[in-house]
Amino acid sequence: MFPLLRRLPVRRIPWVGYSNFTTSYVLRSDTNDLLYEILNSKNQGKTNIQSYKGIQEKKRQYPKTKERKKRIVVNWSTGSDRAKEAANFVISDIFKLNYKGSIKVVNPATNRLEFVNIRDYAKGLDLTKHGLSIVNVDHAAKGVQVPLVKIVNSKIALKNYSNLLAQQKEEQLAELGFKKKTMDASKNDSSLKHVRVSWQITLDDLSKQKANEILSLLKRGNKVNLYLGDKDTSNSRDWMENFEHLEDAGKEMTHLPKREVERRDAILSKVWEIIDEYSISPIISGNTNSKMLIKLSPKPSILEKVDKRDLKEQKKRQRQEKLQQRIERKKQLIASN
Repeated sequence: MFPLLRRLPVRRIPWVGYSNFTTSYVLRSDTNDLLYEILNSKNQGKTNIQSYKGIQEKKRQYPKTKERKKRIVVNWSTGSDRAKEAANFVISDIFKLNYKGSIKVVNPATNRLEFVNIRDYAKGLDLTKHGLSIVNVDHAAKGVQVPLVKIVNSKIALKNYSNLLAQQKEEQLAELGFKKKTMDASKNDSSLKHVRVSWQITLDDLSKQKANEILSLLKRGNKVNLYLGDKDTSNSRDWMENFEHLEDAGKEMTHLPKREVERRDAILSKVWEIIDEYSISPIISGNTNSKMLIKLSPKPSILEKVDKRDLKEQKKRQRQEKLQQRIERKKQLIASN
């Protein structure tokens, strides 16, 4: 009946009965499958368990495609490689802060903050002209962070990206034991000016008095540190010390009333409106829930004007000095005669 079995060497195999065979194997005429079933009947249970574990392990190692997390990729069609890196860097930070990509932006028509998704906001952005910048992080609810994003000039976006990379490098050097620049060093900088703004300020005062103070400093070529905080904080004797270690300000998680949050957002939006024309690459620390430090630098065009003015004044002083020297020499000649 089984001619193949007659050619095999005689081997004693204990009979295990038909009960261990599946119906499919008994009905099939495949001799090799039947022999395989007989030889492995003793270890069948272990084999099945091992096979089951192997399948489950493979499922864990190789999940289905639909179960894998999709990476957020933006295929920019414009801009240089550096501009694309800068934009992707900002988008990466946005998703670190808010995994859904929810952001706040200022609607230019209403001048109010609105919720949008960065996927929609970044569509059609021309990186040759514009870039993205995170200007603030709003702690809307416990554990939920919503970045405030603004479209800025491409040069500003690239400058911000360079500053962030430099800051990361500085932090790495600090971890290796190198000394980090402190606020005391900046206090001794004669070109650096400090301006305090209270969260309790009215928009009218901010638009007139404070705006004039900030812009006059930037127009003269000064760097400006803008301090935003509560009135009690900014009026204390050592008020600048309250703005140190602002990287821990977000951990305080102070929950403010909705009206207060909206008022502070409006103040911050007004600040961006004031400095947009005269400042480049603002560096931001802290958040509107507590305190903020905004470091402003004048635009290169303003610095060029300041340099020209300084050069004129320097030449004028030199002419006056030469004239004074001539007068002194004449006096000496008259006295000697």
